[in-house]
Amino acid sequence: MLRITATILASCLVTSGSALAADPVSATLPVLYEEIELHASDGERDDWFGHPVALDGDRLVVGAVRDYDRGLDAGAAYVFERSLEGAWIETAKLTASDAEAGARFGTVAVSSDTIVVGAELDDELGSNSGVAYVFEIDGGGEWLETAKLVPSDGAAWDTFGHSVAIQGSTIVVGADDHDTPAGENAGGAWVFERTEEGEWVEVSKLTASDAEAADRFGQAVGVGRDLIVVGAHGVDESAGAVYVFGRNEKGSWFETSKLQASDGAAADVFGGSVALSGDTIAVGAVGRDDQGIESGAAYVLESDGVGGWAETAKLVSPDPRNYDSFGRVSLDEDLLVVGAYGGNPQPGINSGTADLFRREGSTWALVSRLLPSDGRDLDQFGITTAVDGDTAVVGARLDDFWGPDSGSVYVFELEECVLKLEVDPEAVRAGDELRVGILLEHNRPETVIVPFRIWIEDAEGGLVASRTTEPQTFHHGDTVRRELTLRIPEGTPAGEYRVLVGATRMQQGLAGAERSFTVLGSAPPTLVPPSR
Repeated sequence: MLRITATILASCLVTSGSALAADPVSATLPVLYEEIELHASDGERDDWFGHPVALDGDRLVVGAVRDYDRGLDAGAAYVFERSLEGAWIETAKLTASDAEAGARFGTVAVSSDTIVVGAELDDELGSNSGVAYVFEIDGGGEWLETAKLVPSDGAAWDTFGHSVAIQGSTIVVGADDHDTPAGENAGGAWVFERTEEGEWVEVSKLTASDAEAADRFGQAVGVGRDLIVVGAHGVDESAGAVYVFGRNEKGSWFETSKLQASDGAAADVFGGSVALSGDTIAVGAVGRDDQGIESGAAYVLESDGVGGWAETAKLVSPDPRNYDSFGRVSLDEDLLVVGAYGGNPQPGINSGTADLFRREGSTWALVSRLLPSDGRDLDQFGITTAVDGDTAVVGARLDDFWGPDSGSVYVFELEECVLKLEVDPEAVRAGDELRVGILLEHNRPETVIVPFRIWIEDAEGGLVASRTTEPQTFHHGDTVRRELTLRIPEGTPAGEYRVLVGATRMQQGLAGAERSFTVLGSAPPTLVPPSR
């Protein structure tokens, strides 16, 4: 079932500019313009639809690990395709050919016409040993189960399939409870490659070079063309680590790096969520306590080009609370989504949030907070995330649409607009009016109505004055021009200030463009000649 609510969830990205430019400051702005809430066509209570999600272009795969059509907690995965008109249509429901109760089939990954689904509690090689299945689409558009992946040395309680990743002809499957000579639950990850004949064969087993018991290597996995990343959130009393593997000229995989947070501490669970895009790795640490107990954090690490990795950013929630669990990451080039399934933007607990960041040069800036229009207590929106191109997806596995904990998924689309800002005059005295010119090029397909917010800040970010306009109607292709005035309060000290403008909704305003201007000192007193 599909429910659509057209909204503007947030507006514009801050564009820095401390010096006054001759031309208006412009910003190309990602705008979240449509929210689509998806549910399984046959959803029922306790399905956990939305745990997890995977996205590749116009194809979205949603796990429902507790679906019970094939037995209690047997699990299922749903495939949605985006039509030419932009609608997401459920096209398939996948289950294992040999489904069994309790298998929890539904850990998903997708690459083009291939889907891999883990069933970590399947009993193929003993209780909870786990398996993974490969589905490929045929010429008629039907999804066929083409392979069942089992590790060559799997055993009971491994939970093989706890994590899965696919890129082209490479599949990685994690088993964080796997026992190795290093100890119980040290963990492992297996690599499978597709042969020219179309068969999937195991080519490598990955373990940490310094593995120890309870490391839980394989908790999360990611794969690129010649890189594999594996999270091991139990390392060093659950401070956590991520291991990077490269591929040599012969196609063999070998460990190249062990990554840990620069400020890591016990119970951070760094590596509980990982994402890989090109030469950038994002890592979640939902147990980090910087902004409160288990408020969470996300780290970005980038390749230095010679085999090393540098931590280039640490991101935290813009509205932190205890137990937010900020750190469920997904990454595509310069866009990063971080879910916080314990966040509380709605009254109550664990309704959940997700935040969208964009890389601007060498820094990551918050673009928008993603929120469901119908969020409720305990939904756990943000438990899973995915991003690809201009689409962000967030799962809420405990949403109650079809009954308690049936689950839902929200799709957010991004599109560009251009905002320009002018000020006149460039220097003004306290008590005078500052004229602000705004131009917005609106490129979105539907009509929306939002107000502008304009405000003035001092050098320390303190609010000096603000104004919100009446709602403005935007039609497709519009170029909207507005001229507004703000009075500089009497007594405002002389110095450099900046004026910022953006669109607002739900009392949330993010700057879309900014300009600097000067407040002059008080005017000298007017001298009146004495009368004779």
